[in-house]
Amino acid sequence: MIEVKNISKDFIDGNKVNTVLKPTNITINKGEFVAIVGPSGSGKSTLLTIIGALQKPTLGELYINNNNVYNFNEKERSSLRFNTIGFVLQGSNLVPYLTVKEQFQLKLNQSKMKNKGDKIDEMLERLSISHIENKYPEEISGGERQRAAIGLALILEPPILLTDEPTASLDSDKAFQVVELLEKISKESETSIIMVTHDKRMLSFCDRVLEMNDGVINEIKNF
Repeated sequence: MIEVKNISKDFIDGNKVNTVLKPTNITINKGEFVAIVGPSGSGKSTLLTIIGALQKPTLGELYINNNNVYNFNEKERSSLRFNTIGFVLQGSNLVPYLTVKEQFQLKLNQSKMKNKGDKIDEMLERLSISHIENKYPEEISGGERQRAAIGLALILEPPILLTDEPTASLDSDKAFQVVELLEKISKESETSIIMVTHDKRMLSFCDRVLEMNDGVINEIKNF
């Protein structure tokens, strides 16, 4: 599903070149739930944004479904981000003046998907948030907001879900609920999920764990 080939990323700081991501190779299969751990500034989020086609690597190639993403033009990459990759960030990033159901309606209205009403109801029920469909983000709990964000990321049935610290703002119980949900989604829908996290308690739910240090990634065998 995802293949990272010799990808590296440099940033220019005045006359200095700062290598944030050293040559990296990763393969992630269909339906795998993979965590990326490591200290702040190690390159985790940079790698995630490259895999999500949000920024280009300095060198290397990214393949999604055997297609070289950085051979796409910007319109094609935009379509890829909208239809093939779902994003869940640390904050839920919900629109404050729309109800939960309206958020789903807005996203589906931008797509060509049919049976939109049924699709929303199914997703709300799947995530156990039907009871908040007519509430605004400020009226629901942090866990409910994050579940709504996951639903929005999945409503178009993307085969890939990228999550950046999805449990950082949640208490322990709600954090475990969110990661259990991600594990369930990866298995039931065969969605490939990458989760950047600092919370090592969540690693037991994952199929694989990758650790980044100073731009270098290695797989952890025992976690």
